[in-house]
Amino acid sequence: MRRKQSVLNEENHAMEKINQDIKLKKKHQRRIKRNRFIWNFFKVSLVILLIFGIYAFDASNTSRIRTLKISGNTTLSDQEIMDALKIEKGDRLAFTHSFVKESKAKKIPGLESIDVNVYYTKGYVSVDVHEVPAVAYQSEGGLKLYYADGYSKDLDENQSNLVLGLPILVGYTEDTISKMMLQYLGELEFEAFSAISEIHHNPQTYDPLAMKLYMNDQYLVYANVETLPMMYMYATLLSSASDGNKCIELNEYGPDEDSSTVTIRACTTDEY
Repeated sequence: MRRKQSVLNEENHAMEKINQDIKLKKKHQRRIKRNRFIWNFFKVSLVILLIFGIYAFDASNTSRIRTLKISGNTTLSDQEIMDALKIEKGDRLAFTHSFVKESKAKKIPGLESIDVNVYYTKGYVSVDVHEVPAVAYQSEGGLKLYYADGYSKDLDENQSNLVLGLPILVGYTEDTISKMMLQYLGELEFEAFSAISEIHHNPQTYDPLAMKLYMNDQYLVYANVETLPMMYMYATLLSSASDGNKCIELNEYGPDEDSSTVTIRACTTDEY
C-alpha cells in the first residue's frame, strides 16, 4: 500500500507541476496579448494625435502666409506678379519655396529678376522685383508701354502715370518698332535718355527704320537703329554746337568719338 501511495503522490505532484506550467504559460500569453494591445493602441493613438495635430496646424493661421509684401515694381502690378508666381495671402507656407517661386518668375515678361524670401516662423513672404526698364510708349490706338527687352503691354487710362518721363513713339507700327532700338534706348545713360521727348519714324530710301528724335531742349536728332547708341555723347555734342545749329545728324557709329561721324547744322523751317 505504501508503494502505491508513493506513486500516487508523485503522479499528483507531476500533474500539479504541469498545471502550474500551463497556468504560467497562459499568464505569459495573456501578458503578451495585453502588451501587444497596449502597444497597438499607443501606435493608433499616436497616429490619430499626429493627424489631428497636422490638421489643427494646417487649419490655423500659423501655417499660412499672413503677410505678403511685393516691392520694387512700378509698371507690373502686384496682381500680375502674384498670378504668375501662383502665390497669395493665405497660401500654405509648407508649399511656398523661394527657389520654386523664383523659377516661375523667369516666365514673367518685363521682369529682369526677382528675390523671394520666406520667413516660415513669421508667416511672412517678401517679393523684391527688378523690372526690365520701360523705354517708350505709344498712344495711337490705345496706350501701350514698351520695355527694353522688346516686351510691350497695353495700359488702362488710369495707368497713364506709368509713361511719365518716357519718350513717345510717333508713326510707328508693330512691324517698324525694332527690338534693337528698344534695347539701345534701355542702355542709354539717364541724362541722354531723359532728354528725348518724342521718337518719330522717319523712313528713308536708304533706311526704312530711320528716326527723328525731338529733344526736350528744342534740338532735333536724326538717327537710325545702328547710330542710336551715339546718344551717349549727346551732352558733348551740345557743348560743341554753335548758336542756331539745332539739328544733329548721327551718321556713323564708330568704336570711339573720333571715328564717329556727326553733323551739326542749322535746321530748316520744315523740319520741326
